[in-house]
Amino acid sequence: MSNQGIPWCPPVEETGEMKRRRIAPRVKLNRDAVWELLDQLGISQNEMARLCGLSSGYFSQLMNGTKCPSPKVRRKLQQVLGVTDFDRLFIIEWPSGDGPQTTSGVG
Repeated sequence: MSNQGIPWCPPVEETGEMKRRRIAPRVKLNRDAVWELLDQLGISQNEMARLCGLSSGYFSQLMNGTKCPSPKVRRKLQQVLGVTDFDRLFIIEWPSGDGPQTTSGVG
């Protein structure tokens, strides 16, 4: 099967083997860092949600790790909290086996 002539359709793999789909990492809010910053700024979780243009329920889900912030929301959180270092506010979780390899420093 070929997709030539259809510009929006990717080429079809004709080897008969299924390619393994790579799963993207999940970016979660570093709740400890956010609580520390909220305390330093003297604002509540509800006030933070309002400043970011988010519902308090959605912000609570971000803080609890049940939702992952979109890139737009991540930028807004960084802006409101005055943080430029991505790694200070967010944690990247890779599905098992898909992330960068880490070394233990042994050997």
